[in-house]
Amino acid sequence: MEPGIVEKDQEAYHTELAMEVLSQLIPEALDQASADVRSRFDNALLNMAVNRIVNVEGPVFTATILWRLADALQSGQTPSAEQPIDLTRLDDGGV
Repeated sequence: MEPGIVEKDQEAYHTELAMEVLSQLIPEALDQASADVRSRFDNALLNMAVNRIVNVEGPVFTATILWRLADALQSGQTPSAEQPIDLTRLDDGGV
């Protein structure tokens, strides 16, 4: 396997692990929250994630990542812990 492929596989693996951890922690936290907090949770989580990326990568790269996410979602991809969306490239349209 080529070095770039191994590195990408490791990144995907760690992304999957992080998503699995969050998938376990979030329901537990929401169980303890009020209905008002639960109703705003997704918006709050998205804003926190975007702010974290902006702080690390800067606004231009963050906008690129969000564009890639929008492209993937529009193409019908659905992220999951087992198969996160690759935000390192634009969707190739299934080619």
